[in-house]
Amino acid sequence: MGKKDRLVSKDYTPDFLLELALKDARLNIELQQEVGLPLPVHREIARALERANEDGLGTEDMYALEKYYRSL
Repeated sequence: MGKKDRLVSKDYTPDFLLELALKDARLNIELQQEVGLPLPVHREIARALERANEDGLGTEDMYALEKYYRSL
């Protein structure tokens, strides 16, 4: 089953953990600061990942971010 099919069926079995996506988002923001190229959309993505992680979705697939948005 491909990612699209898994997302449609709400199967969040992890391929890439949401908490790892959050780690990568934080590293991306650090790099942006180092090179002086702030990209605000990445900060918003990191905030959403942080909130989803705090809601207990960190060990699910990064596509569980969709589940977080539906809970708002």
